[in-house]
Order: sequence, then C-alpha cells, then structure tokens
Amino acid sequence: MSDLKIINISSDSSESEDQEFSLPQELAYNEERLEKTLALINTIYHITDIRHSLFPIEYPDSSNDGIAYVFHVENWADKKAVFGDIQYSLGKPSGAHSNTFCPYLGVKCKDEKKTCQGLKLCSIAASDLIINTTHTIVDPDVDLLSRNPSFFTLSSLHQIQLNTQEEYLAAIKTKCCYNNYTCNGKPVVRYHKANRSDANQYFIGCSLYTFGTRHRYISGKPNIDEDLLKELFRNEGRISTIEDDKKCFTTIPSASRKKECPIPHVKDGKIELLPLVKIGCNVIFHKYEPLDLKSCPYIVMVVKNTHSHPLPPPHRIPGHLQENVKNLIKNSNDLLSDTTSRKLISGPLIKAVFGEVVLSDIHASMNNIDKLRNIVMKEQKLLHPHGQGIMGVVHAFNQNEANLRDYIQRIIFTDSGNVIILCMIKLQAIHMSKFKYFMVDMSYKRVFGEMNEFEFNAYDEDNHSIVTFCRIFTNGSDSKIYQCMFTTFFEVYEDLTGEKPSFYHFNSEKKGWAAIIVDLDKGQAKGLSLALNSLCNSISAEQHLLYILKSCSVHFERNVRNSKYSDESKFLMRQLLKAKTKDDVDFIFEQLETIGDEKIHDWITEYQTPWILASLNHNYSLMDYDIWMTTPFDTNVSECSHANVNREGTRLRLKTAIFHSWNYDLTLYRRFHNYQKYNIPMSSKNKSGTKRKIDANKRKEKRKNIQIQKLPNKRQKVSVKENDSEFQKRIQELEYEERKEELERKRLDNQLKKLEIAQKEKELKELNE
Repeated sequence: MSDLKIINISSDSSESEDQEFSLPQELAYNEERLEKTLALINTIYHITDIRHSLFPIEYPDSSNDGIAYVFHVENWADKKAVFGDIQYSLGKPSGAHSNTFCPYLGVKCKDEKKTCQGLKLCSIAASDLIINTTHTIVDPDVDLLSRNPSFFTLSSLHQIQLNTQEEYLAAIKTKCCYNNYTCNGKPVVRYHKANRSDANQYFIGCSLYTFGTRHRYISGKPNIDEDLLKELFRNEGRISTIEDDKKCFTTIPSASRKKECPIPHVKDGKIELLPLVKIGCNVIFHKYEPLDLKSCPYIVMVVKNTHSHPLPPPHRIPGHLQENVKNLIKNSNDLLSDTTSRKLISGPLIKAVFGEVVLSDIHASMNNIDKLRNIVMKEQKLLHPHGQGIMGVVHAFNQNEANLRDYIQRIIFTDSGNVIILCMIKLQAIHMSKFKYFMVDMSYKRVFGEMNEFEFNAYDEDNHSIVTFCRIFTNGSDSKIYQCMFTTFFEVYEDLTGEKPSFYHFNSEKKGWAAIIVDLDKGQAKGLSLALNSLCNSISAEQHLLYILKSCSVHFERNVRNSKYSDESKFLMRQLLKAKTKDDVDFIFEQLETIGDEKIHDWITEYQTPWILASLNHNYSLMDYDIWMTTPFDTNVSECSHANVNREGTRLRLKTAIFHSWNYDLTLYRRFHNYQKYNIPMSSKNKSGTKRKIDANKRKEKRKNIQIQKLPNKRQKVSVKENDSEFQKRIQELEYEERKEELERKRLDNQLKKLEIAQKEKELKELNE
C-alpha cells in the first residue's frame, strides 16, 4: 500500500465543496493515474478493485472490500440500466441523496443505494440450495443451469401422483357454484354413465348435491389415480402411502408476488402447497450518477459484501432488448399495428432484427411470454392511448391521424346505441359512377368483437379486378341501421362527386345504377327501400325494390338445400328461378301446397312476397329484361372481395381493420391508374371472361374428383349412387313436365267451360227477349 496515493476527504460538506476545486487535475482526467490511485468514491468506500464497462452488467461481481464499476454511458439510451439490468432483486434498506460529491469523478452526483433482496425458496428447499450457496462471482455458462437433477426424469407413476395431487388441491380451492357460490359442500368423487354405455365415468361433484340441483361438476381426467383422489377427499388431504417430500429445487426471484411453491408437496402426511421462504442478503449496490452527465458521462456503482443465497434466474429483460422490441413495434406499426406477443414470436421480424428465430435464444428471460406481452401492451398503450376500438377510431378521426378524414367520411352514433363508420375515398366514388350495378354484402370475420363490415362491390371488366366502392363498419343489422347506412352512403357519394346518386328506373335520361344485388336479407331490403324512397317518393318504397333489386341465387339455393323439406319439394323450389312465365310460378306454388310438407305454407307465403319474388324471377320484376340478363345473379364477387381483404388479417381491432382497408383500397386504385397510364397489366394471368369461365369449370371438375377420391374403395357404389341420382332427377323432371301438362289441360278445360257457360247465358238471354 506504500506506493498508493491516499487522498483524505473530510466528511464536512463545506470542506468537500472547497476540495472540489483543489483536487489534482490528473484525478479527474488521467485514467492511467486513476487506475493506480486508491479510489475514494466517498468518505465510506476506499476501493482498489476498479472495473470499467461500456455496457450494463446483469450479474456484477462483489467482494467484502467492494468492487467499483465505472460505466461509460455517453451512448446509452437508458441511463437507468445500471440498476435496471441487474438480475438481483434490489430494494430496502435503501436511500438516496441529490447532492453528493464523488472524489473519484470529481463532480457532484446523485447517489442511490439499494440492498439485494435475496431469493424465495420453498420451505423444504434442498439442503444444497441453502448450504454453501454464498457467491461473489457468477459464471453464466455454469451457475445458471437448472439445479434440479430430476426435472426431466419424472417417472410415469410419479407424474400421475403429481397430477392427482394438483387435481385435489384445485378442487378444494374451488367453491361450489350452487346458490351463487354459497354452498358449503365438500368435493367428492361421483360416477355417471358415459355416452349411454354401461361404463362408469368419474367426476368431482358436491357432497350436498340433490337431484334437480346444479352443483359443482368437474369432469374426470384420464391421467388421474381415482383411488388416490378418493382417499385424498376422504382424509382431507392426508395419505399414508406416500412419503413426505424432503427437498424442493424451486427458486423464485424475491420481487415475485408468489407466496406459495407452485409444486404440491407431502408434509406430515398431508398434501398442500407450502409457503415460500425468503432468504435475505446484505450485498449493497451504491450508484453515483453525475448531475451533469453531458460533461461527465460516467456512472460509478459500488458492489460490496457477499451474496448469501442461491443465484437468481435471469428473469429481468435487459433494457436494450426492451428498447429493441419497442422499436420493432413502432417501426412495424403500419404492418403490425395490431401486434401481439404471439404475432411477434411467430412472425419473421424477430429473425430480421435479432438474428435469432427463438426469442429465448436471445435472452433467457424472454422465455416468459408474459414479459414480452407486458412490453407489447405498454407500447400499444403509448401508440394507441384511447385503444383500437370505437373510441380509438373517434380520437384518430378528431385528430385527423395520418389524414384519416380522407378515408373516414362519417361516424354516426344512433339512439339505439349502434355505431356506423363509413369509409370511402373520392376515387372510389368517381369510379362507382361508371357502373350500372353494384352488390352489397356483410362480412363477419374482419373485425374482432361485435363490429362487422358492410361492403359495396362490383367486378371491373376494364381492369379485370374486383373493386370495392365503400366500406361501412357497424354493430347493427336491423332495417333502421341499414336505412341509415344507405342514406349516409348516398349523402357521402354526393359530397365526393358533386352529383346526386341516380338510379336508372327514376332517372328521366335513363342513367345511373340499374340493379343492386343482395342476399335475401329482409332488414337490408327494407332499409334500402326506405333510403331509395327518400331520393324519389313518386313511387312507394316497395315499388323501388321491384325495379332495382336482384337476390343472390347462391344464397337461395343454399337456403333450399339446408331446409328440412322433402327432396320433391326442394326440387320444385329450385324451379322458381327457372320458371319462364307467371303461370309456371303459380304451378310451382300449387304443387308445393299439394305435397303438403310441414310448414310449407310459411315458405310459400314468404316467397310470394312481391319484392322477394321479383328479385328471384324476372316475370315479376319491373327491371328491363336486358338489364336483368346482363347483371350478376349472385354475390360471388362480394364473397371474393371478402376473401381478398381478409388476407390483410382477420379478427383485427377496429382501428387496425380500417387502416388496413384504407391501404388496400388506395393501393388497388393506384394500380388501376398505372394500368390505364402505362398499359402495364395488374397480373400476368389471363383474366378474360372466357378464361375465367374455363377456370371455373376446371374447379368444379376438381372438386368432383376430390369427392370421388375420398372414397377409393367405394367407386362402384359411388357410380351406382350417381346413376341413381341422375335417374331420380330425370324422373322428377318428367313428373314436373307431366304436372305442367296436366295444369295446362285443366286451364284449357276451365276456359272451355267458361265459354260454354257464356254461350248458354247468351242463348237464355235471347229466349227471354
């Protein structure tokens, strides 16, 4: 020690302040001299072991004499990482001072002292976890390995016993649900017949159960020892066949809120969850942070004394990794604005940012997905302070976040508690004016929760693509909501184009939309009729539907197929779309009445409704025949549109779904513009009408072949079945023709009788005169 220069510093604060200006210059600036000088951190610490680091240290070494770590923090994003990255739990006794002079740094500092909080162990912790567990140095490659030698070597018998013990503890800690959880009955093992068989299946029931009451019911598990479970319930957890547990290797950080060991143990012959015991520690962590870090970008941390507990697991995510995850969420916000911990783990961005596929390979603490989930939730709260639901959308609209008002045109809250969010850009409105029809359909998969998406679609023959003109997000589906949606759509269309919405059937110049294809939704049709009546009240609301509406034939066929009527009735129902005259339609309804299926009259009454019948069969529609034949007969385009946009994600938060839709629609219309400007097609595939029909035929054949291949050993039966089906179909067609001819004969006979009666009346009249 004779060659070391010792500088005495008085504990008097005034002398310390004067000493600040009289210290040798080399003490503050000459690092070589500092290394050879006995470091005086303050009047308490006289330290010879000084270590420099450019990064935070998770497991800093310690000693009884103390070790001083000097961190160069000039390029650190988070200066708190000095304490924040330490894997030891730090806490009281603690203290802090805001104006302490540090002789080593030669500047005034804010000093902060904390004490290691030790570790939590099971009350029957293994002796080798407690004895000789003091440490001052940590080797991560050796010391952090699991100390439990039987962690992966549980026998099947031991595992069944463990499962049974957990089942017992879960049952006694769960109250019976009877009478609003006021039942004091105890759990017992009971039996009942399983799947109408003679075998008894056990379950955990209530000791106070009586017939006709609803008490506790916990279904039996296959990996449970029933005899052991019954004995545990009978003896209130006591059992003599299993020896007491003598050791446990559970180690939990002191900062954890857990109070019980998560593993069931046998103690004094009874199964229970044993309490955790905290082992204290007197290691001191003392940090000196300059008040002006810009002029002195160094932080000193002193670690003194010896740890008297096992090494804690690396449970805390280092600050720089947390920042990387946060930046990942921020930078990918446009792509993953609905980011969850699961999406981050399964997505490709982890590999791109960290160079590893598995997060736990980056740092062991990331093996706990709740840690990552907590980071994601906090960051999402900062990015979306009002959430991503309705209120988040309203806030973004009011703040015009990312020029959102260019897309969201209206947000309406109705008296019934429903909300309507209409999204449409000017390009969509202008493009829509060029079409003679559009179809509407509701999508139920895009948005998470009760909100659904209502779309206006069509197929663009010029660009060979499905187009969406408008999207409406709503949580309602009655006629009033539909009326409000259509009325609002007409208003927005007029605002964006400067022209009132025009329909072919009431436009004097015969311009405008001539057909709307829907899916047989009564509320939708009624809402549309009322909205149309607000545009033109010269005809009734229902008459508007007779001019403009077409119902989807696929939905009609599906409704018939899924109905509970006889095959003969279903065959006649399908003919409703093909009937060429009103007499044919009347004949179909008469034959359905004749068959007399249960509740068939309700079906006939429903489909005889004028607007429904007019939307399915042109003979009852007031729409021009040319328009009827040149517009779609189904809403398959809308279904394809749903599938296309669903590739952007399903079950999304409302705000995320809207932003994704905006990006999707804007990209599509810009591609249209580039196609028209540069004549570069949107795809190399042939999307002509002929090619699309060829592909459709191939898909039908492929589906048919797949169905046949599913029964390779029954091809002969399938062939016979198909022949029988064709034969039955032919018979039904012949019967239909016969009935039609019979109806025609009856009609002619009736006309002949009417003529005969008229002739006789004429003759009688002449005789009377």
